[in-house]
Amino acid sequence: MGEKNKLKNRYLHINSSIEPQKPAINSEKPAIETRIAGFKMNIKTKTNIRKLYNNIGTLAAFGRGDVSEICGISYTAAGDLIAKMKKHGLLEEVKGHGKGKYRFI
Repeated sequence: MGEKNKLKNRYLHINSSIEPQKPAINSEKPAIETRIAGFKMNIKTKTNIRKLYNNIGTLAAFGRGDVSEICGISYTAAGDLIAKMKKHGLLEEVKGHGKGKYRFI
């Protein structure tokens, strides 16, 4: 291209007085982590709740079949898990999507 300027990193270095910051996403625990930390539950139950929350989130409605499929547990165990989550105030019932549909609060 016929350019005669020397492009070197030392000429392009930018001094900044701004301190690098950690991203806000990684610095805080997800909401579900702080909520289930104080509950007296089995570790496997807490793991299943985390799996479910990470796959579904707070917007989608889910039922016992979805819980069973995502967590790899039976329908009976999925129903028990939903009951525990309702007892601890993690779920709310969703109207208009059929009987037995819930979502995270």
